Amino acid sequence: MREDAVANGSCRFCHKRIPTDRPRGVLPPGTVLGGHYLLGFFLGKGGFGITYRALELNSGRVVAIKEYYPEKWCERRLGSKSLSVTSEEFDYGKKHFLGEAEILKSLIGIPEVVEFYECFEENNTAYYAMEFLDGVSLREYLRSRGERISYSETLRILIPVILALQRVHETRTLHRDLSPNNILLCRDGRVELIDFGASSSATSKYAGTFMPVKTEGFSPPEQNIVDRQGNIQGPWSDIYAMTGTIYRCVIGENPPTASSRQAGEELEFPGSILSREQTAVLKKGLALDRRQRYQSMKELANALAECLSGREREELLSKYPQLKGGGVHSDTLVTWQEKPDTEERSENVTGSEDDSSTQGKGKAPTGNRILAWCVDMLVFLGIPALLWIRGVFSLWTGLALGTGIAWLTSWIMTASKTAASPGELLCGLAVGSENGGRADVGAAMLYSLMRMLWPLMPISLFCLLVREQSLAELVSTCRVRLRQKTEQTGQASSDSSTVSQPGRSAPLLIITDGLYKDSVIALEPGEYRFGRNDRECNLIFPAEYIDISRVHLLLVVDNAKRVFATDLSTNGTWLNGSRMEKNVPVQVPTGSVITFGKERMLIR
Repeated sequence: MREDAVANGSCRFCHKRIPTDRPRGVLPPGTVLGGHYLLGFFLGKGGFGITYRALELNSGRVVAIKEYYPEKWCERRLGSKSLSVTSEEFDYGKKHFLGEAEILKSLIGIPEVVEFYECFEENNTAYYAMEFLDGVSLREYLRSRGERISYSETLRILIPVILALQRVHETRTLHRDLSPNNILLCRDGRVELIDFGASSSATSKYAGTFMPVKTEGFSPPEQNIVDRQGNIQGPWSDIYAMTGTIYRCVIGENPPTASSRQAGEELEFPGSILSREQTAVLKKGLALDRRQRYQSMKELANALAECLSGREREELLSKYPQLKGGGVHSDTLVTWQEKPDTEERSENVTGSEDDSSTQGKGKAPTGNRILAWCVDMLVFLGIPALLWIRGVFSLWTGLALGTGIAWLTSWIMTASKTAASPGELLCGLAVGSENGGRADVGAAMLYSLMRMLWPLMPISLFCLLVREQSLAELVSTCRVRLRQKTEQTGQASSDSSTVSQPGRSAPLLIITDGLYKDSVIALEPGEYRFGRNDRECNLIFPAEYIDISRVHLLLVVDNAKRVFATDLSTNGTWLNGSRMEKNVPVQVPTGSVITFGKERMLIR
């Protein structure tokens, strides 16, 4: 890694030959990136990127550089540095790559996280430079130690990582791919957390969506689905993966997958290896119900330390005095608000209850609600009507102005993390998004339009006052009911009964083959979309699955627990071996098999 080092296929300084079997697309040693990074040999190549060892010419330090190179969406011709894009998915993936760089930049200052230097774009792709770490992964270390180590040695290695993750979570960032492969034991004695490619952050403009991540044995069940607003994933998700990593270190085997455990497979805790206290801590950290796990890394670290013997515990506390304080300090407390399940209220799982008037569900007095409506009508319609009466402009211009005011107000309020109207803000109604994040723009604007339509006011007012629904929920409920009503009209001609059957259990969708093999999904009444479109679908498939359409299959479960399937694809969907007619809903009997692409699903 010096200038003009390559001569006749060898390094002039160390005399090593340059490998002739360099993988396709990998830049050769001697290439300069960003104007001051001189590449050496590449360190590794995956499906979406290449990592190089490089020399920063200005400072002389050795760094690692990661290049965005999704080989299925681009190519690099021989002798060229620039990429030729071959798929429209390239730019989508690039945003996630830049999100990874942005997250690493936000974590500068946490010693146990690989240090970020800079991000830059050239050669029609993107790069970021980071600290070069010389060491082995925890997975490789375990292999060299006979696949398992003691409980006390495991804590000696992982406690600094667990405490570092507490600081990561305080920035509202989740790693989401913790495993022995992504923890590096450096030769200088440090333990480093690497590979933030699957991470998501509530503060990132690129990496705010919680896409499915499935690492066998380490991913919690909530990571098998799309979580666009971060309603069900939080620190407890990383806690599951970290506890699984501890399990792997101590037991010597990966924990069973979350899907296998949901199907009945049990965790094993040999009494010859773990005490009852240690077993209890691991069971709680690996609970399938996210509400039953520890809710912060600090809480997990304290529970793990309590299970050590007196001398070992004192040594650990002397090295990490922050463990003595118990829970999370109030000045660094971060609220992760979880969206409730049906008929459950939103709960704040790691901190005190949030009494903000612009987040979560509100319970303003009835008088305040009515007053809010009056204020809104004055702003949206009253002012334009007054100007019309005074002859400033025509009636249609006044109505257009009122509509414009309503929509503009919703846009501004939504951009500021609340879907509240002026009247609701004045009266203190809590109508923001359920998790404290940005509300849905479309829902807020649609609701503003509904306010302009007086015939719908009694209906929406009833929902607000009696059913205690937020604005976004009201619009979402209306949409779902309209869709279900339209579909049931066409589907239920042979059987008009839609009476709910509370005693009948929900049908199960068992995925027997494909990307989500062994997953089990309880089909409660509602809609389920399958495909590659992360905005419309519930179960998302990677962009490279070209045999699956962006919206491929729609399953609808009515109140009587009957399942209807509609093929929306280009390449076709098969029901019990017969190809379905496109855009035609078909009732799916129990025991039926649905296949498309490499996916095979059983309705039980």
